[in-house]
Amino acid sequence: MMDAFRDIGSALGRTNLWARLAVTDMQQTYKRSIVGVAWIAFAFALFVAVKLFIFGSFAPGEPGEFAMWLTFGLWLFFFLQQTVVDGSNIFVHSRNWLLATDLPLTGFILQSILRGLIKFAYQIPVILFVVVLSPWKIPLEGLWAIVGFIVILINTVWVQIVLGIICTRFRDAAHLVQAIMGVMFFLTPILYFPSQVGKRAAMLDWNPLTHYIAIVRDPIVYGTMPIKAWIVVGVMSLVGWILAIILLQIFRKRVVFWV
Repeated sequence: MMDAFRDIGSALGRTNLWARLAVTDMQQTYKRSIVGVAWIAFAFALFVAVKLFIFGSFAPGEPGEFAMWLTFGLWLFFFLQQTVVDGSNIFVHSRNWLLATDLPLTGFILQSILRGLIKFAYQIPVILFVVVLSPWKIPLEGLWAIVGFIVILINTVWVQIVLGIICTRFRDAAHLVQAIMGVMFFLTPILYFPSQVGKRAAMLDWNPLTHYIAIVRDPIVYGTMPIKAWIVVGVMSLVGWILAIILLQIFRKRVVFWV
C-alpha cells in the first residue's frame, strides 16, 4: 500500500499548486463575465428563493425552521453533488496533464475539491442573509456542524478517488452517476421534512446523503447530534477509505492508459 500513501502524501505536499490551479479554473470559467463569480451566489440565491416560495407554503412547523432546513440542505447537497459528479470525470478532464506530467493522481482530486470549496464559499452570503432574517436562531451546539463539515471534506477525497478510477475505466459509469445524483435530490430530505412522507421516511435512511447532510444541518437547526447519521458516516468513511487505498494502489499506474 506504500504507493497509494506515497501518492496521497505527494499531493498534500503540493497543496499550493492545486490551489492555484483551482483558482485558475474558476477564473477561466467566468472569464469576460461582467458579474464574474458573483453568478455563483446569485444563482444559489434565486434557487433558494424559488424553493422557499413554492415549498414553504405547505411546509409544517414555523416558516423560519423550514427556511433554515431548506437553505442549509441545498447548500450542502450542491457541494456533495458537485463532488460526486466532478469525481466521476476528474481524470478524463485532466487527460492532458496526466499524459504530459508525472503528478500524483490525488493532486487532481485536491484541485477538484478546492474548486468546489471556492464555489461553496461564494454561497455563504446567501446563507448569512437567510440566517439573519430568519426568526429561527442557531443554538450554540451548532458549532458541532464545523466538525461535521470537516468529516465531509475528508470523505470527498475517497469518493473522488473511487469514482475517478472506476469511471475512467468504465465510461458509462460516469453517466450512471449523474443520473443517480439527479434522483438523489428528491430522495434527500431537503424540500420536505421526513415527517411529511409518513412511513416512506424509512427509505430516506438508505440514502447516504441524508446522513452526510444531517451531521451538519441538525446541529445548526436543532442543536442536536444525530447519532445514527454519525454511525452511518463513520462506517462509510472507514469502508470508503479502505476501498480508495486499494484501488489507488492497484490501478494508480493504469489510469493514464485509460484516459
